Amino acid sequence: RAAKDQKKAARAAKKPPPPPPSKTKKQPKKVQTKSVQQKAAPRVGGKR
Repeated sequence: RAAKDQKKAARAAKKPPPPPPSKTKKQPKKVQTKSVQQKAAPRVGGKR
């Protein structure tokens, strides 16, 4: 169990730093707008 926890902690600690702020800011916005548009469009069309 300790080894697994250590590996998880190491992964969590390693993950955040790599992505630069500019990339992380641009990507989530694009993904969010796309998912929101796709989700909202079908709902409105289906209701109407």
